[in-house]
Amino acid sequence: MLRLTKEGAFGYKSKNEDFNKQVIKKWDAMRPKYDNFRDIYTSGQIERNKLKVRELKGSVEYEPVRAKRATEAEYIVMSGIHDYLWFGEGVSVVPTNEYDDFVNKIDLALSFFDRETKKNLYLGIDVTTAEDPSVMHKKFNDIALNLKNGKLSQVRYFMPDNPKNDSKGKKEMLRVVVKLKDSEIDDLVEKFAQLKTKKIEQNPIRLKILEQIDKQISEAFLYLASWSGTPPDYKDRKDIQQYLEILRKKIKEINK
Repeated sequence: MLRLTKEGAFGYKSKNEDFNKQVIKKWDAMRPKYDNFRDIYTSGQIERNKLKVRELKGSVEYEPVRAKRATEAEYIVMSGIHDYLWFGEGVSVVPTNEYDDFVNKIDLALSFFDRETKKNLYLGIDVTTAEDPSVMHKKFNDIALNLKNGKLSQVRYFMPDNPKNDSKGKKEMLRVVVKLKDSEIDDLVEKFAQLKTKKIEQNPIRLKILEQIDKQISEAFLYLASWSGTPPDYKDRKDIQQYLEILRKKIKEINK
């Protein structure tokens, strides 16, 4: 049986206290709360979502794996994008709440404004430190199955960093997996804790993350294109292909 692995940030801190103060504290304050969404979801819907999370936490398959290490990795990626412009200007990043972390397997959500369509596009990132190949295999299989069925992943409790430019609530997006090594995390935790701006801005991990994302978006596009159109999924798949093509261009622009 494949273990459910929780690599999220809830209840975990770094062993580096300066990193906790400089990075984690700020992002924890931004993490969406269920109560922020009571104007768009009923109390019953929210309680069912909470129950689902409790069931996952209490299941025999669930085991917290490398939680502190993965917590550091999540905050490194968020802070790198937001504070050190790893993806350039005009890219917003927000953390997810526990439902989207546990159930939808998305740790943070990016949003881009596309000038051609005049719409916000979203990308969900699942940050992992997993060494077990079966864990990675399960993650990619889940993503592929969604695409095969003409679906994207979703963040149910999305909270924009600027409410004037976006709305809260459910957003559909491709989920990509970003994997970091222990040695990379150790190095960056120290740099973030000590506010070594230039060494963070120019860190090679930025290109590694972009390359992982670029590769997965391209693979998702090709995988989706390989499926023949059959009702009722065809229109959905064509819409997703268009979304992936725009997203792929955006990431390539950033990665120049």
